[in-house]
Amino acid sequence: MYNVNTQRIEEILTYIDHSLLPSLQAIMQSGKQELLGDSIAVFAAERIVHLFIEGMTDVGNFLIDGFIMRDPGSYEDIVDIMEDEGVYTTEQAVAFKDIVLLRKDLVQNYTVSIHERLYDVYAEHSNVMTTYTSLIRSYLKKELW
Repeated sequence: MYNVNTQRIEEILTYIDHSLLPSLQAIMQSGKQELLGDSIAVFAAERIVHLFIEGMTDVGNFLIDGFIMRDPGSYEDIVDIMEDEGVYTTEQAVAFKDIVLLRKDLVQNYTVSIHERLYDVYAEHSNVMTTYTSLIRSYLKKELW
């Protein structure tokens, strides 16, 4: 029997669905130049993407621990494990890795501007980001119920 913390996973997924993604979409819809010209919007976008990444990795770790998957060695490895276990496709994993790779700059190298890259990654992968929570819920439904 698996011991998956579905309550905490659902709490994170709901936060992503109801708070993070709508806020990020609202900020990014103004376009790249408008975003880059608004330092408050840029900082908000950075924080939202950072929280999205933290949510993804937390959920990934809950799944890894609960389903007794192999231990990850890095944040990107969490994405690889989710792909290997069929949580999402190879194409989706590529997108999620691009997003997760922003984490180091957002958390450790925060004095270096990645504003354009942040916008570009979002513009390229926003559709995949919006599917994240449904992918996790579908996997849980398939594996647990």
